[in-house]
Amino acid sequence: MPAGTVLLSSRAPIGKVAIAGTPMCCNQGFKNLICSDQLNNRYLYRYLKSQTAYLNSLGRGATFKEISKPIVENIRIPLPPLHVQLEIADILDQVSILLEKRKTQIDKLDLLVKSRFVEMFGDPVRNPMGWEVKRLDEICENLDSQRIPITSSDRVEGPYPYYGASGITDRVADFIFNEDLLLVSEDGANLLVRATPIAFSVSGQIWVNNHAHVLKFADKAMQTYVEHRINRIDISMYITGTAQPKLNQAQLNSFAIPLPPLPLQTRFADFVRATDKSKLTMQRDLNKLELLYKSLVQKMFL
Repeated sequence: MPAGTVLLSSRAPIGKVAIAGTPMCCNQGFKNLICSDQLNNRYLYRYLKSQTAYLNSLGRGATFKEISKPIVENIRIPLPPLHVQLEIADILDQVSILLEKRKTQIDKLDLLVKSRFVEMFGDPVRNPMGWEVKRLDEICENLDSQRIPITSSDRVEGPYPYYGASGITDRVADFIFNEDLLLVSEDGANLLVRATPIAFSVSGQIWVNNHAHVLKFADKAMQTYVEHRINRIDISMYITGTAQPKLNQAQLNSFAIPLPPLPLQTRFADFVRATDKSKLTMQRDLNKLELLYKSLVQKMFL
């Protein structure tokens, strides 16, 4: 196929779209769309990217869903004049570039915090500074006994975050905690995959179910330090279970935590706080850009 061909994934996952940058070949998992002189390839790319749910609804098959060539050929698309297609593609491309830049900036802030941790505390496993090591249950209080799970059918919608193993899963009408806490995932594949942090700080009025351990520290700086240390160490040797990985309370309590001087922990916590403030501002900008992109897509395609 020539460069500029629009590639549409037609087997699971259905709906991924790309534009070939060079002449290439691909397997039967893609449909190759070569545009006529009446259809701009970037316009087609942007249109198809906006139709992921619809494209998935067209999938057929028992073992795995697929959209066949006849199905793709019968997809109807809005076709304004070519110069309008180019204007739409240019606008959406520009917003998309801004989105990617903002995401990259946020990722760089995360890398900056990781770099700062190693700079201040050394390797998170080897304890090269030779600091005193304590068990996790010696430096914090475990509040797991205060957790209360609520089945989805019994939850009453409200303003308070309902936390599980990987963060907020719902919002409910009441809360059981109202303080600074560190939550650590108790179960789930993410304990091994580590696609998202397994330790995360929370604050204020919240509800926590029995899929996240609840830890309370006397010092917020120590909480921040421990959060980032847990997120940087391999905990696979502490995990039990095969079908459902689990980090039980006894194993969590046995975590060995090197303790730097409290002033050093405070310096790191101050750095994290300042970085999080910048990250929050960027995330708000990102959210606005995402809303803008969606509104533009709806206006131009729907």
